[in-house]
Amino acid sequence: MEGVVYYLHGGHLGSTVLTADGEGRRVGEVRYRPYGTERYRWGSIPTDRRFTGRRWEGGVGLYDYRARWYEPTLGRFVQPDTLVPEPANPQDLNRYAYVRNNPPRYLDLTGHCTGLTGIAYDVCKAAVLAGQRVINKLNEYREAIFSPTRIPYLQTVWGFVPLLAEVRCLFPQVLHRLLRGH
Repeated sequence: MEGVVYYLHGGHLGSTVLTADGEGRRVGEVRYRPYGTERYRWGSIPTDRRFTGRRWEGGVGLYDYRARWYEPTLGRFVQPDTLVPEPANPQDLNRYAYVRNNPPRYLDLTGHCTGLTGIAYDVCKAAVLAGQRVINKLNEYREAIFSPTRIPYLQTVWGFVPLLAEVRCLFPQVLHRLLRGH
């Protein structure tokens, strides 16, 4: 309904669990099982933000976790993770798994930072967002790379390349130290 104010209340995982109208009356409520299927629903939920605050694509029955799509009935992502956060951990080798198969303990808001909590999650999220900013900037300069008439821009663009290589090499070491408490 257009012009109506609703307030969304989140649960401990960031899921939308309660909807109230402008006067504070409950108009909808939903509860979730550990992997995101609905276990209880009452009333109207006027948003597509659902389990862990991710966007629910009702037409296909999947959650949009930005990096990939998640199917709550299976408790799995439908695409493999392009990152393996910790190769020594067997749960990370299953690249379709949702939060290392332990949803009460872990949270994944991006589709890449699986199994991380606290400061390690914050670092991972910041790195993913920073990487996206660098990619966006490189896309802005894409024409400069292929245009011989725009040579001055090449110095700016190629300045990102060593930075990306350094971030890629150092990031796993930083995460490892954070996770181990060093």
